[in-house]
Amino acid sequence: MERCPNCRAREPGDGPCRRCGMELAPLQGVEAAADRLIHCALLLLVQGEPAVTAAVQQILAQAQALHRDPLVALLQGFTGAMRRR
Repeated sequence: MERCPNCRAREPGDGPCRRCGMELAPLQGVEAAADRLIHCALLLLVQGEPAVTAAVQQILAQAQALHRDPLVALLQGFTGAMRRR
């Protein structure tokens, strides 16, 4: 987490934010879950099988719902292009 969602402090640290005291551990857990989904999607993409692309798109949609990440948007565009082929 680069900034606290409450006070926008940079690098708020682990646990409570160093500036406002907001508990960040649950949000950091959600970000970690999104990162795991992205990792899973990348592993499936490496297989290169067209049948897997739909599953990858579902996984990426779940990751994007948890945490907006520009990498997910790029991967969604890539898998969309793969499906159109």
